[in-house]
Amino acid sequence: MQKKALKSEAAPPTNPLEHRKVPALSTQRSTGKINRGTLHEEVAVRLRDMILVGELAPGEVIPEMQLCEALGISRTPLREALKVLASDSLVELRTGRGAVVVQPSNDDVMGTLYAIGAIEGACAPLACENMTQRELQQIQQLHSRMVAAHKANERLKYFEMNQRIHEKIVAASRNNFLMNLHSKLNLRVRRIRFLGNSQQSWWDQAVREHEEILDYLKHRNGAALSDLLRQHMNTAWADVKHTLPQST
Repeated sequence: MQKKALKSEAAPPTNPLEHRKVPALSTQRSTGKINRGTLHEEVAVRLRDMILVGELAPGEVIPEMQLCEALGISRTPLREALKVLASDSLVELRTGRGAVVVQPSNDDVMGTLYAIGAIEGACAPLACENMTQRELQQIQQLHSRMVAAHKANERLKYFEMNQRIHEKIVAASRNNFLMNLHSKLNLRVRRIRFLGNSQQSWWDQAVREHEEILDYLKHRNGAALSDLLRQHMNTAWADVKHTLPQST
């Protein structure tokens, strides 16, 4: 497989997207040249952000030459980053066709969101039992920043704060298995969850549910928090399923 990759690099590009101008990167983290010390890990972060905001759309072939030029890197770290994304089920590596952004099936999206809700629901009582006052204060701070982003209509900043809140709740469970599983599943549906804020009514409802989440955390009500976190993901699926391609 490595020999094929070397051979295709020397040949003239056949991918019609090779000559397309790379879209302007819309996230602060994804602008500018890559620092040489981070290489493929940072490239993977950049590509995840581009997939998140739709700059690399489901089914699209990754335009390797343009990305290398835009990020100031060679193809080696880019291809290493693509392997990382492939292991996260974000891209598919196709022999002779390069990497393609994965379009998950509706069943995959529904199952993943429900699984995330189940994991967070299982973590809720543990988090309420184990969370320190300092951790609670950090979540309160993130919540305030998230609400401010909502009021300012800053969807990407809101999304980042939202994800960090969920991650901290799961981390407070002190269960490494649940934490690792939650992280892997979240990577697969980040784009879908971002779409959950695409309509104002969905976004407003999510903020209201987060107010309840914070209240249950403050009162260490693990049972109520567990039910709400499961319902939170069920609501996310009910919202985004209408935005996905219909199964044939």
